[in-house]
Amino acid sequence: MHAIGLRDGQVEITGLSSSPASVAVWRADPGREISGWHLDTVDLSMKDGRPFGYVTFVEPGAGREAQVAVRWDHVHDQLQCFATDRNIGKERGELERDVRHRVGALMAAYAQLGLSIATSYVAAEALRTAANLAPHR
Repeated sequence: MHAIGLRDGQVEITGLSSSPASVAVWRADPGREISGWHLDTVDLSMKDGRPFGYVTFVEPGAGREAQVAVRWDHVHDQLQCFATDRNIGKERGELERDVRHRVGALMAAYAQLGLSIATSYVAAEALRTAANLAPHR
């Protein structure tokens, strides 16, 4: 019997510690941000550990705005970031790479936080089981 209510496809992660009170994580590299555009709005959630939402940039000198959608592709198991406005032109790829880097840093921070509390062998094995990375013995 599990202490928590599990849905089909879920596994319980036990052996978690309640400390440390803080964790050091890596920031996104500011050198990889698009030049000339400023981050304006972030509407992003991490549903079941997967990102979904959008990030909006403004180009102050030109008064342009660009929205980049963010989602997890369940078919190919990868992060997708794509500019929703087809009139962005040459900056399209740079905006998408910028958001992919920032959201990738967010996902890494969440993973680092998880690792900081899943310090026991039992918790590590349960995480591997959830990812179907536990060999059958």
